[in-house]
Amino acid sequence: MKAVDGLRKYGIHVYFIMFFFLLFFRYKNIDIVRLPFFLFIVYQLWKKKLSLKFLIDPVAISILVLAFTALVSNTVNGIPLERIVRILNWLFPYYLGKYAIVECPEIKIDTILLYLLICATLFSMVGLLGHLFGWETLFGHELFQGDRYKFTIRKINWAGFCIGTSLVLGLYFFISQKASWRYGYLFPIVCWRVVFASLFLIKERKTIALVCAIIMMLLLVYRQYWSVIVALIAAGLILATVPIPQRYQPGQWIRGSSIQARFNAWESAIGLFKEKPLIGHGYPSFRQAHKAYNTQYHGELTFKTYSELKFAHNMNLNALVELGMVGFLALNFMFFSCWRFYRYRYSDRSLFILGVAVVFFYSALQFSGFVHAPLRTDLVFLVFGLYLALQNRHASRVSPLPAEPRLTGA
Repeated sequence: MKAVDGLRKYGIHVYFIMFFFLLFFRYKNIDIVRLPFFLFIVYQLWKKKLSLKFLIDPVAISILVLAFTALVSNTVNGIPLERIVRILNWLFPYYLGKYAIVECPEIKIDTILLYLLICATLFSMVGLLGHLFGWETLFGHELFQGDRYKFTIRKINWAGFCIGTSLVLGLYFFISQKASWRYGYLFPIVCWRVVFASLFLIKERKTIALVCAIIMMLLLVYRQYWSVIVALIAAGLILATVPIPQRYQPGQWIRGSSIQARFNAWESAIGLFKEKPLIGHGYPSFRQAHKAYNTQYHGELTFKTYSELKFAHNMNLNALVELGMVGFLALNFMFFSCWRFYRYRYSDRSLFILGVAVVFFYSALQFSGFVHAPLRTDLVFLVFGLYLALQNRHASRVSPLPAEPRLTGA
């Protein structure tokens, strides 16, 4: 029995390492870990080591509601049903995070976050070395698309999302009550800086802005006012002395062709939602519905820069178009189930930083795709599983007195 428990414990460590490695370097093979995990959960249920109660909670029910809504909407709208399995796949990362906290309390959240940060660092080092030495390819993969770093991740904005998530969660190693300049925390802090540097190779504007805004927010939350002043002065000096690349010019954020096409998509999405407000046009249907809507109403639209986008580049508007108000409410329920995170800023800083990551997700996804981006959904639902399981564990015990605020040097 002890051997089995030991194998289970170390197996979860190996599972997280493989999961994060595949996210960054071989995502098309994610079924290597997904299918065995579902079989493992079934085996645990059969052996009665897990109860059905583990599977049933508000987030899992919301995922099933979304899948059922997609089933009904696709049937009504005559859209094939095979893509709906992508929604059910969200249960994998969610249960993985939940299982690690509920069934393996000996596994610390610090360790899980460190595995993510190490994989992000390996990914980032390739880009930094490629930039320094002029490498164009490595292991058969192009390092850059144009002048933006992506390497093994299929889309540049997905790479930015992964790196941004790693940076936000990695801030735990700065705000942890145990954080200090001893060796155990120097390593992740150095890794974090390497990953931060790679963010500027990816050139994902919204991610850079959000990560910097979250850093400033944490400095204010933990009353590091002098650090805020120093950071603002440093940022001012950089902006005053370093030429701003064209991509970051203020006008490009509003008048650039990509953002104008998104304005068009958002305006069209509102019109499409009004046509079928309850269960939407089907999953996935945005590309075809958007094209048809622009063909019919192009002259009446305020934003006329049309691009054949696969999704609305806004999580909420896309949900309203494809899954209607039912899908929109189910999707938002999962994000807002983490609203209590702020109260744990002193009593449980790992729980707090997971909640901050949910804020990052929700903000970033107002300008990106979500339900059609499996790499993003895997990261988001892993954090949901970790956060909600950790919150339940925290609520089941008496909360310690808040500690005095302390941050390590950034």
